Amino acid sequence: MRFWTALVPSRGVAWHLAVQSCRTRAARSVATVLPFALSLSFVGLFMVMGNVMPGSAAGLDDVLVVLGWVFVVSWVGGLAVIALVGRERTRDSAIVAVAGARPGVVTRSTIYEGVIYAGTAIIFGAISIAVTSATIAVGAKVGVVRVLDGLPWATLGVLAGVTLVTTCLALALQAARVSRTVAARALRS
Repeated sequence: MRFWTALVPSRGVAWHLAVQSCRTRAARSVATVLPFALSLSFVGLFMVMGNVMPGSAAGLDDVLVVLGWVFVVSWVGGLAVIALVGRERTRDSAIVAVAGARPGVVTRSTIYEGVIYAGTAIIFGAISIAVTSATIAVGAKVGVVRVLDGLPWATLGVLAGVTLVTTCLALALQAARVSRTVAARALRS
């Protein structure tokens, strides 16, 4: 997270707040990113394993039969973590508002957090898939290119998009709620 967010050229206040907020929360718990990253990784890995083994093939339907519950638990877990830090986010937003930030800054910052969490999950999932694809290639005695060719790129792209939309939407809903909060009241609770 620290590496890729440093590569983003934007130095706006909202982006800076989002980056610092994500880094602080992620330093306390990887639970903000891990559920989404694991879901992305599992799809690619199980489809590749099924397609690399001689005489077998695995499709998304097969993966959903075996791991459908993992996706549900992961997604709900990821959204629950986002919701659980909502009270803390409300207090932090109130502090920023009292310090003089314009109303849109807090809202944009909260949505940018969703982008950062999703981006980090996607990058983590991609690294996991790359490393595991190499180990699958060695174990199955096939070329890494064959393993990479067997990855469900379209499905992974859709899941990456869903991850981005899900996290941004969850945080946008929180941002809408926070924008209606009276800062003084939020700081007293």
